[in-house]
Amino acid sequence: MPPFFFTMKDKKQISEIINKTLFIDNDIPQPVPLITIDEKTILTEGNFITISGLPKSRKTSFMQFFIASAINRKPIHTIETKIQKGEKIVLIDTEQGLYDFSRQNKHLKKLIKNTKLPASFSAYLFREFDPDVILNSIYLIAELQQPKIIFIDNLTELAINPNDIAEAKKIIQFLKMITAKFNLGIVCLLHLSKSNNFTLGN
Repeated sequence: MPPFFFTMKDKKQISEIINKTLFIDNDIPQPVPLITIDEKTILTEGNFITISGLPKSRKTSFMQFFIASAINRKPIHTIETKIQKGEKIVLIDTEQGLYDFSRQNKHLKKLIKNTKLPASFSAYLFREFDPDVILNSIYLIAELQQPKIIFIDNLTELAINPNDIAEAKKIIQFLKMITAKFNLGIVCLLHLSKSNNFTLGN
């Protein structure tokens, strides 16, 4: 007896998933490196990473090195973001006020030594919106713009309750889904707790 009762529609969908997930033993090329530090790969296509640190520990500044390297297509210090000319990068900010967000982008222009940000870079400020709106917006941006890398600052704002295991799992599944579906990389920023140095939430 199966553990669940399926309707015919459910059974068809599950059958399609089974067929889609069947492993075919072919040679799979190594994923393309997107970000390296000291020539060591830290992000590839189809994956996501997290930068964590205490509040005000300059996580955002570190992220901007990744973005600036992508825009100028050359290393900054020992950081190199390897995207091709014309490939897009997107920044999703979930918590800053408009002034701080504007100041951050001014700092990025200084890093790239240009008075304008290129058309290949888009930045969005979602501070006033609920997590479901932000998640749906990220999906639509990924689908329509086809960016090579999405930066999300800050990850906990994608949840109503970051400590809820089920909600945290839903977000991780979402990140896995869009990195696989759109073959992009995601860089997430996440705060550490001041009390125990663990990342916040589940």
